[in-house]
Amino acid sequence: MDIASSILNDIISDVIKHKSPSFKPHSPFPRRLMSDVIPEHYCIHKIIHSERKHIISQVKSVNQRENGSCGYYGLYSALHAIHIVHAEEDHHCKDYLSHMHERVGFWKHYHKVTKTLKEHAKTQGDANYPWTEDHIEKGILERPYINFLLNNTHLLRRIWEDSLSEDHIFETSGDLPITPLPDFAFNSLRNNRLSVMIVQRMSVVFGNFQSQASYFHIFIVGLTCHWLLIVCNKVDGKLEVVMIDSRNHNLMGSEEEFKKIAEEAIKDKEQFLDDPFNPPLFDQYYSSLCEPIQIANVFCKCALGEENIETFLLEMNVGYFLDSFMSFVTGSGNPDFHVDIASGSSVNTTVDLTAFMDDLDDENTIVLTKILYWLESYWPPPVIRNIVIKSLLESGIACLTPKTKRRFAQWARYINSKINFNECNVPVLLSFKSVVAWFADKFRAF
Repeated sequence: MDIASSILNDIISDVIKHKSPSFKPHSPFPRRLMSDVIPEHYCIHKIIHSERKHIISQVKSVNQRENGSCGYYGLYSALHAIHIVHAEEDHHCKDYLSHMHERVGFWKHYHKVTKTLKEHAKTQGDANYPWTEDHIEKGILERPYINFLLNNTHLLRRIWEDSLSEDHIFETSGDLPITPLPDFAFNSLRNNRLSVMIVQRMSVVFGNFQSQASYFHIFIVGLTCHWLLIVCNKVDGKLEVVMIDSRNHNLMGSEEEFKKIAEEAIKDKEQFLDDPFNPPLFDQYYSSLCEPIQIANVFCKCALGEENIETFLLEMNVGYFLDSFMSFVTGSGNPDFHVDIASGSSVNTTVDLTAFMDDLDDENTIVLTKILYWLESYWPPPVIRNIVIKSLLESGIACLTPKTKRRFAQWARYINSKINFNECNVPVLLSFKSVVAWFADKFRAF
């Protein structure tokens, strides 16, 4: 046995022997705000909006030292957050808070969760990815794992009770107030549509925040390659939104601070990468630092009834579609949207324009070339149907803001002014014709 294995076995042995104090059961309704009981040294940052009766803050987690294990840290913190706000007595929730930051407590929890996952993996057959013992031991909380645990809450309750003490009971029954959002990075929201079930669940959750004096819910948010928590908690009409990130970076910092943190994080990975400073990796880490506070603000507005989550998600998705077209073809889209090719002279299309447009002037030739390239390389008609039109049909055009409705109407009119669909037989344009007709009909009134 090597030294590393020996040390690991000693740690696991200590973890299994670890005993936590006994705690009383908690109420099914939140009793307190986390910000009322969390000491300053556990709080990374806090913003109090007294006039709007809400607080946005960030609370420390037990610090993550292992790459890829953020999901297990998030689950550990989520179970503690549930008990901190529901504990019968204030001194009980302080004990929960203390236990939440114990590294030995985390490893005991981790050991029991992975053991539970391995037991389930044995029922899944041979080499059924990711349900293999080898993959579970890599320490990454894959989506199927967290879905399995949340769909079998009796297992999580057993893990919790075993991890704390024999006489502690996880009182609440039924579903836990936890929703995983594995694809909530802004780039994912722009390019993909969340499932109808998740959107409906979020709508119900935020509707409950608006209609009830006290309500509680946790979102385990996935940002490309990282999980973190956003805890929404309302007690007697006062709302707080709490971020918990196992890396413990200040998520309310400045852009410059985020850039420095991301650069340092990429340096640490240098030995594993051929090109450690490649833009995608830097962008992913940078986004995981700057997007959480934006998401927390959106969730806060949705809980207060100032914004509709379905409208936000739909606008994020279809707005990106419009921005991509306007920026690429007309140069008048969202200034934050960038494309790789800026001018028509550098754009090539597989379509022979002279075959059906002999009378085009130079300007219209460039515009048509851009449209064709945009269709071939970015948004083919089937993709527009499966993402944009499907999203609009699922959520309803009524969810859009008046501004976006006008943008779609203007987009359809612009396309029809540049392409004479009746005089062309190019397959991609013939397919695009029915797409444009659908938008022209649906947004005729705008």
